[in-house]
Amino acid sequence: MSKTVRPMNDRVLVKPTPRPTETASGIVLQENWQPDVVGTVVSLGSGLEARKRAVQRFADTLITDLDRAGVRAALLERIRLQRDAYQPEHVCQVGDTVLFGVMAGTELELNGEKYLLVKEDDLEAVLSGSTT
Repeated sequence: MSKTVRPMNDRVLVKPTPRPTETASGIVLQENWQPDVVGTVVSLGSGLEARKRAVQRFADTLITDLDRAGVRAALLERIRLQRDAYQPEHVCQVGDTVLFGVMAGTELELNGEKYLLVKEDDLEAVLSGSTT
């Protein structure tokens, strides 16, 4: 039976890209000469609810402070509308090649293949073009 993983919240499931085992000139490299730090995004978490709640708490505090300071009601209403419309987005998409830290994430083995479950904040870059 094959297992599946569905990342939660701001987690990203990444399939590490294996490092080469030898150089172009044929020199065999040590197996652990450099850790995997590049991979392909396989799956994204269902949402960024914690980030959204933090932004909403900040906006609520701002609205309260501005209301006490006597700011016009129309401006406060615009801030409320912006707060309610805020929808955080993932910084990467399924299929993107990403760079992550050596110690980032939790290693998983699913159906005989190695994966990493990484917090989106631990991704260092989304790569474009060739990574060789």
